[in-house]
Amino acid sequence: MPLSRDRTLLVIAFMAAASTAAWTYWPAFSSYLIDDDFQWIDGAMQLGASRAFVVSGRTHFYRPILELYFSLMYAVFACSARALHVASVCIHIANAWLVMLLALRMTRDAHHPDGSRIFASLAAILFAVQPGPAQAVLWPSAVGTLLSATFGLLFILADMNSRTVTIRAASRGHVHAGREEGKKLRRGPLWSATAIALIAYAASMGAHESGVMWLPAAVLIRYAGLRQGDEAQRLSIRALARHYAPALFLLFAYAGLTAWINSHNYVITEGQYRPGAHMITNLLMYLVALYAGRQRWVEYVAVAVLIVVGMWRGSPLVRAWCLWLIAALLPVLPFMPPPSSRYLYVSAIPFSFLAAFGIVWVTTTLRARGGALGHVSAVTAALLLTAFVAGRSASFARKGTEGFRNDASRYFALAEHLNRPDTDVSWIQPLYLDPLARVATCNPLARYENLR
Repeated sequence: MPLSRDRTLLVIAFMAAASTAAWTYWPAFSSYLIDDDFQWIDGAMQLGASRAFVVSGRTHFYRPILELYFSLMYAVFACSARALHVASVCIHIANAWLVMLLALRMTRDAHHPDGSRIFASLAAILFAVQPGPAQAVLWPSAVGTLLSATFGLLFILADMNSRTVTIRAASRGHVHAGREEGKKLRRGPLWSATAIALIAYAASMGAHESGVMWLPAAVLIRYAGLRQGDEAQRLSIRALARHYAPALFLLFAYAGLTAWINSHNYVITEGQYRPGAHMITNLLMYLVALYAGRQRWVEYVAVAVLIVVGMWRGSPLVRAWCLWLIAALLPVLPFMPPPSSRYLYVSAIPFSFLAAFGIVWVTTTLRARGGALGHVSAVTAALLLTAFVAGRSASFARKGTEGFRNDASRYFALAEHLNRPDTDVSWIQPLYLDPLARVATCNPLARYENLR
């Protein structure tokens, strides 16, 4: 059966997103590893998958999904740096597909007037080449952020398929109608979708502790969709809270566990992670970094104004995306060291939605006011805006990819000259030397003897 025109558009858009992402991150396939990568692979060699289920004795972040990932990659590909880089890019492309599905579902449920398939196509393309979070795709150790996004997006999609949120009639005179409506909503996928959503949410937190913010994102999206859709006047807040109670329990359980483990982490004990006024500066720096802007006060003010305008004048979905954008950054704002771009990965999702919405809004306005040439002007503007934004983003991300490969080349040179007396190791932290030796030789018993 031939694909419909709308489905063809989605397929073409996803192929464009995948190919552009592959071109952007192509230099990473020939890159080596950096710093923590050696420790993760070394941990997989020494302990295997069993370490993911051990909680006692930890003084660092608890990311069992990430530990299982590296154990699986080591079991299948040994110590191959290329396999890790290819896997990260493939996960990123899969996430772009999930972003497309989520964009399509959100705007379809909200009866979006601007064409949900066009919006979804733009969101996927723009997300695939976002320059801000490129480090998360390039650095194998940051794959936890990618996996958290994968499971988080699956969580939201499964949650939107669950129908356990009942609604109430707009008035007491419609109680019977409300009950009948609730019965209709309970038909179809219920607990199966809810169970899948809970498993995905637990996995998103297990991949990276910032995954706790996927629950607020799901609540924002569901609430905005109902407010903007047909059920605007019949939404039961009590039913909404009851629906998310199991996920909230998982959040408290994981937050308590990770807080107990991280209480012994040097980041906490040395005061490198604490609340303060620096969180506002970090937020502004992250927002500007999302579009690879210049870190100056003019742009700080500009992004703050845009967020405020979106919250004030935007539709319920636009407000939800603005809040999600900020909420996704909340866990990393207390860090005292300078912001790291890999933490922008999840925030790049609502940012892509906002950018795609802006392009759709411009083209829709031109079509409405352009008279006979309105359609041509709208299509031309859409193509030019998409080409400019996506091309600029891909260019910045490509430069970051080449920069990462150059940085990793120093570690590759060190791995090629293991234990030579004339090798300069003053630039690398000593704690990485033994893991580097074991990864370079893929021998769990190897040691770097140059400093002994």
